[in-house]
Amino acid sequence: RPPLLLKARETSNGSNFPVQVLVVHNRSLGGIEDSRRGERVRAKRLAQAQFVANIVQDIQEANPEVNLIVTGDFNAYQFTDGYVDVVGQITGQSVEADNLLWEPSPVWPTLTNQVEKINPRQQYSFVFAGSAQVLDHTLTSSNMEQLVVDLKFARGNADVPSNLVTDESSAMRASDHDGVVLFINKDSDNDGVFDSRDMCPMTSVPETLPTKGLKPNHFALIDGDSMFDTKGSSQSFTLEKTAGCSCEQIAAEQNIGFGFAKHGCSVGIMNNWVRRVNHE
Repeated sequence: RPPLLLKARETSNGSNFPVQVLVVHNRSLGGIEDSRRGERVRAKRLAQAQFVANIVQDIQEANPEVNLIVTGDFNAYQFTDGYVDVVGQITGQSVEADNLLWEPSPVWPTLTNQVEKINPRQQYSFVFAGSAQVLDHTLTSSNMEQLVVDLKFARGNADVPSNLVTDESSAMRASDHDGVVLFINKDSDNDGVFDSRDMCPMTSVPETLPTKGLKPNHFALIDGDSMFDTKGSSQSFTLEKTAGCSCEQIAAEQNIGFGFAKHGCSVGIMNNWVRRVNHE
């Protein structure tokens, strides 16, 4: 069951949001403690986790700002089983001392297991011999940290009586695992402002302005963060406050001349724009 990688781009409502989803179905825990087969099973689980971890790292190195989701049936808990920390190897957070078998994970920056952020009472997707446990996880790259809204399991299987498996009149218990749903916001231009709020697509941070130097009481995105840089002003502006628009974009939207390009946007230009986008 090799991993399947989906490369997609969501373009509804003017968005242009790229995302990659790596779907896995790792080897089961079956036989892991067997005196004859256990050693092979444990070795296979580690080898497969490292195989997936290397795919993850190749994707991250190709694009450090990738919106990556790794999801599916990991056949592993959100913590180590004592033999192999399958999920930890793939997130890059496995600890050698906690495992019988271990190899350094290539994954950096580490991934976040979104299952660990939900209510502990909801942290299960499968029931084995009366034990509710998580085997299905959703891991996200660092660039998605501010985009994730929530994670929920669709409770149509694990909580449902197993005798419904053969009941053709019911959609319940179609599987022994619950489906997992990740809710995210979109940030197409990666400027820290969600598409639902962003009035300026393709924002460049830092921007190319000013060409001559920033004047007092003028503003521009110089340092590469979401806070507008300024000199001698008591006011402050962020990309969130300007609805995702840089000085250059604000000037273009208001059809202002090119003087701003030399020294940044004046405090008057910034205030007028903020009032406009916030309907003040």
